[in-house]
Amino acid sequence: MASKRILITGGAGFIGSHLSDELLARGHEVRALDCLSPQVHGAGCTRPEYLAKEVDLQVGDVRDREAVRRALRAVDAVFHFARRWASGRACTSWNSTRRSTTSGPRCCWRR
Repeated sequence: MASKRILITGGAGFIGSHLSDELLARGHEVRALDCLSPQVHGAGCTRPEYLAKEVDLQVGDVRDREAVRRALRAVDAVFHFARRWASGRACTSWNSTRRSTTSGPRCCWRR
C-alpha cells in the first residue's frame, strides 16, 4: 500500500495518539489537529510527551474553519476523533460538545 498523509482530529488525545503510532508504523505520514484543551492536557500544555515526534501537530480547534483548512492541506484521509471533553459538564455544556463533535467537522466539507 502506498504511503498516505493522514489527518487525525483530536490527534493528541488517547485514541488519536495510539492511532498515529499505528499509522506511522505502517509507513504513513500523520498530522494531528488538536486544541490541547487544558481540561484534558493540563494548563500550558504545548505537546504531550507521548505523542510521537514524527506527528505534525497543529494546534487548533475543529470549529475554526481556517485551522481545519490549514490542517487539510495535502491530506489524503481524515480520522475524526476531536470532541469537547466535558466530564460532568456534558449536560450543561451540551451545545459546545455538539459543535465540536458534529458541527465542527462540517468545515472539512465546505468550500
